[in-house]
Amino acid sequence: MNSIVGGMCRSWKWNNFILDTGPHIFHTPDKNLWNFWKKNFGHLLIEGKFWAKNTYGDNFKYLYDYPLSYESIKNFPEEYKSKILKEINSLSKNSKKKSTNFHEHVAAQVGPTLTKMFYTDYPKKIWGINTKEMAAEWAPKRIKFRNKILPFFDEYTAVGKHGTGCIYDFLKKKIIKNGGKFFLNHQVTKFKKNRNYISSIYFKNKKKINLKNDTIIISSLPITLTSRLLGFNSNLKFRGVRTIYISINRRRVLPNKCHWIYYPSKNIIFNRISEHKKMTKFVSPKDKTYLSAEITYSKGNKIDKLKFNEIKKIVLRDLVKVGLVKEDEILNFSENKEDFVYPVQFLNYKYELSKANSHMSKFKQIYSLGTGGEFNYADSQILFNKSIDLVDILNNKESEKYQVSKQNYNMELNNVVKLGKNRVGDNDPTYIIAEAGLNHNGSIEIAKRLIVEAKKAGCNAIKFQSFTASSRVSNKVKSVKYSEKADGLQEDIYEMFERLSLNINDTKKIFQFAKKKKIDIFSTPFDEKSVDLLEKLKVKFYKIASVDLVNIPLIEKVAKTFKPVILSTGMSNLSNVEEAVEVFRKIGNKNLILLHCLSSYPANETEMNLRAIDTLKKNFKVPVGLSDHFPGIEISLLSIGLGANIIERHFTLDKNFEGPDHILSSEPEEMKKLVNVAKNSNLIMGNGIKIIQPSEYTVINSQRKSIYASKNIKKNQKISKSNICIKGPGGGILPKYFDLILNKKINKNISKDYPIKWEDI
Repeated sequence: MNSIVGGMCRSWKWNNFILDTGPHIFHTPDKNLWNFWKKNFGHLLIEGKFWAKNTYGDNFKYLYDYPLSYESIKNFPEEYKSKILKEINSLSKNSKKKSTNFHEHVAAQVGPTLTKMFYTDYPKKIWGINTKEMAAEWAPKRIKFRNKILPFFDEYTAVGKHGTGCIYDFLKKKIIKNGGKFFLNHQVTKFKKNRNYISSIYFKNKKKINLKNDTIIISSLPITLTSRLLGFNSNLKFRGVRTIYISINRRRVLPNKCHWIYYPSKNIIFNRISEHKKMTKFVSPKDKTYLSAEITYSKGNKIDKLKFNEIKKIVLRDLVKVGLVKEDEILNFSENKEDFVYPVQFLNYKYELSKANSHMSKFKQIYSLGTGGEFNYADSQILFNKSIDLVDILNNKESEKYQVSKQNYNMELNNVVKLGKNRVGDNDPTYIIAEAGLNHNGSIEIAKRLIVEAKKAGCNAIKFQSFTASSRVSNKVKSVKYSEKADGLQEDIYEMFERLSLNINDTKKIFQFAKKKKIDIFSTPFDEKSVDLLEKLKVKFYKIASVDLVNIPLIEKVAKTFKPVILSTGMSNLSNVEEAVEVFRKIGNKNLILLHCLSSYPANETEMNLRAIDTLKKNFKVPVGLSDHFPGIEISLLSIGLGANIIERHFTLDKNFEGPDHILSSEPEEMKKLVNVAKNSNLIMGNGIKIIQPSEYTVINSQRKSIYASKNIKKNQKISKSNICIKGPGGGILPKYFDLILNKKINKNISKDYPIKWEDI
C-alpha cells in the first residue's frame, strides 16, 4: 500500500533529498530493450558506469574490487593472493555441474578461500539461512568470475535522473493519458471468487472493485499474499529490508569509482551502504549528500522489532566504526521499511513455488509479476521484458482454436509406429521416455548415471539433446527470458547452452554406453549439422522439439531419414501442427508420433488441456502422447488414462541440482512409479466392452444381494412382502424379480434367513 508508483523502485522527497529504496540501475545487454528505454524515457536517464566494493572481516579500510576477477585478485594482500589463484586454477569443471546448493556452486566456481571471504557471511546476512541450506539458483545471477576489473554491470547502464521513481512517474502519466486508472493507498484484503474467476477486489479502506470475467488483473503483490487471498497458504518466505537514510554535511562520502560497498561482517548491522548522489547529482543539494544503509530482517525478529531511535543509533555507531563518517557530520535520519524484498530460496523452494503458481493459475484473469509476484529477485530488464511479453500475449488477436483445414491427403500415416523393439499405438503399453535434456549438466558422468537409473526404473528409452550453442541461439542477442522463467537465473541463454552442451566424443560415448545397458537412446537435434552427427551414430529415431515445430527446413531434413520421428506440439494450434505433419506426407515418411505439450516450465495444471491428445488423434490418425513439464507425475498418469501412447518426462538424479529443468523432472523412484502404470496401461484400459471380469465371479455370490425368507415359510404358503426380504450374500433369486415371485407358492419349508431359489417356487 503506497501513495507513489514504482513499488520497490519508487522515489520520494525528504527535505531537500530524493530517496530511493536502493541503488537501482537500468541495465541490459539487450540493445533492443536499451533502445526502447532511450526512445520512451531517455530524457530521464543518466548513462554511466557504476562500481561496487566489498569488505572482508573487520578490516574496513581495505576495499576489494567487486565483482571478482583475476585482475582484482592480483591486487589482494599477499596472504590471500597466491592461495586463491592456486585454488581457482585447480577447480574441476564438473564440480559446479554437480552442485546441489549455493555453497557448493560458489565453491566450485571460486574455490574455498573466496567462498569463505565473500560468499558465506554476506548471503546468510541477506537471506537469514546457511548457504548450504540455500538453492544454487541465485549464485549465477551475481557471481561471475571475470578476467578484468570492470563496472558492476558491464553492459548498457543508466540511472533515473531524479531517482529511479521518476521513470515510473513518467509511465504513470502516460497510462493515465491513455485512459488507465491507478488505485493508490489501497491495501487489498480480499478477493471474492466465483468458480475460477475473481469477481470483486476488496480494500482496507472499505472500497471494492467489481470485475467482469474478462477483466485482466496484473498483480505485483507478494505471491504469498496473492495465493492466500485465493485460498492457498504458501510456505514461501521473504526477507524484508529496513533502509536507514543518513543526510550528511559533506559533498561526497564514498571513495572514487565506488557507488556502494558490501559489509559481510557480523559485527556491522547493515549489509550495504550506497551513495546515491554519485549516481545522479540531482538527488541531493550541491554541498550535501546522503547514504542509504540496508539492513535485512525476517518478520518478527530482533531487527524487525527495533524502534527507529534504537536502530539509527546502531547505524551511526557502525558508520563511524567502518570509517565512512564522523558523528558531527550527521544532519538527520529517515527510514523506509519493506517486508517483501528478498525471496528466501531454500533448497526445496521451487516445489513450494510450483504449488503456489499451480493454485493461482486456476484463476484465468490474474497475472503475477515482479520480485514479490513471481518470487524471483529480478532486475529491471527482466521485468520490462516480461511486461512487454505480457502485453503482446494480451493483445494477440490470433484464434486459439484454428482447426485443420486440409482433409484430402493422398497418404495416410501409420497409426502404429515401431520404436526400437517396441510398438507404439492404441493397443500397446504406453511408451515411457526419460528426457535427460540438459539435466546431465554438461557432465558425461552424470549422463551415464541417468542412463543407468532410467534403465533401472524400467523406461523404454532415454533422450538427450544435440546442439552447439552457436548454432542454437545467437550470442549477439543476449536474451535471458528462458533461463529467467525456468530457473530464476540471469545467465544469458547462449552461455547456458554453451555450458550444458555435450561435444561429439561425449555424445558418442553416451550412445555406446546406452547400447551396452540395453536401453533405447535417441536425441533432439536443434540444427541440421546435429542431424548429420546423429546419423553417423546410427540413431534409431528422432525427436523434434516444440521450438522447431515451425522450422520446416529442419523437419524436412529429419523426415528424409525415413526413421520414426516424435514431434512435440507446444506453443501451437492445429494449423501449425498441420503444416509440420504435411511435410511427412509429402516426403513419404509414415512413422510420425505427435506429443501434446504445454511449453511452460514448470507447466500449470489448469492449462494442460489433456483432451487435446484426443483432438490430435482424431485429426491426424497417428499415435499421440504427452511431453510433460509438470513437477509431479499426476498429469502423466491422467494422460495415460486418456489414451496417451507415449509419455516423455524430464529425468534427473536430484531435483535440487543446479540447472533450469531439474525441478520439473522426475527422480528415479518417481519415474519407476510411472513406468509401472505404463507397463500395464493397455491391460488397464482394456477393450471397452462392459462384461463381468473373471475375478469378479469369485465375489458375485458373496457380494451381491438376493431374496431371503424374513421368517419361517411353510410348504404351500404364498410369498408376500411380509415374509421375504433382500439381503446378502447372493445365492438366491436376484432382487429384480421381487415383484414377479409375489403370491407364488413355496414347494418346501424354508427357514428364516435362508435364500429363496427358483427351484423352491
